[in-house]
Amino acid sequence: MKSKFITQIYQIQKKDLTNAFTTNTLKYALFPNDNAVTSSIIEGWQYEWYIFDFLNKNQIDCEGKTILDIGGNNGNFAVDFAHLVGDSGVVHSFEPQRIIYYQLCANVFLNGLNNVYCHNEAVGNEDGNTMIETPDYFEKGGVNFGAA
Repeated sequence: MKSKFITQIYQIQKKDLTNAFTTNTLKYALFPNDNAVTSSIIEGWQYEWYIFDFLNKNQIDCEGKTILDIGGNNGNFAVDFAHLVGDSGVVHSFEPQRIIYYQLCANVFLNGLNNVYCHNEAVGNEDGNTMIETPDYFEKGGVNFGAA
């Protein structure tokens, strides 16, 4: 008799939930149907590239700094900023969607980033509770998990 946990893992594997992807030396566990940040990783371009362009143009050195990544999604920015802040810096990445938070944690783990701390919380300008739409992670069409 299978345990409930083993059954759940089998059901997830059966749905082909994630793909492992390596770009340059970085590794990612990705939802294949996410058409936003995931697409940029697979296609080899930086999502919201202008953030890093601003840092370069203004010669902003992130070494040793603390970075807050609000809406961490799959960890794309957390992974990149972890390298920019170096061993003496810290990245705090906040992702409120539980499943996407687990994906963020996996990508931090896959890249061996000791300087990234993941938080399964939403960040806003006031205390309280909010409802967050839960997208269909198994939808076969394109979906933007960050838009939830």
